Amino acid sequence: MIGQVVSDARRLSDLQWFRSEFPRQTRSVRVQCSEETRVQRGWSFTPGVDDAESECGLDSGVEFDWIITNEADAPSLDEQLLPILKAAQEAASLVRADP
Repeated sequence: MIGQVVSDARRLSDLQWFRSEFPRQTRSVRVQCSEETRVQRGWSFTPGVDDAESECGLDSGVEFDWIITNEADAPSLDEQLLPILKAAQEAASLVRADP
């Protein structure tokens, strides 16, 4: 598998599957912000939805390779993406170098 991006894993079993099937290629990124920021952006908690596994199954007990912070006072998105993009470029160059 080369250059695949899964944009939305919601359950621990999703992440575990990718890590077991593609251990060398799988990297995980979490995008997060505080509940206060979410409320300021118009979110309100809906029981049965926001506490379901598909919404909070990766909130604890998971080690992510990178965490992007989506807050007004966080470093810029460009700055936060630099290490991820660098790792992707390095991985791509290794694939091209290996015939």
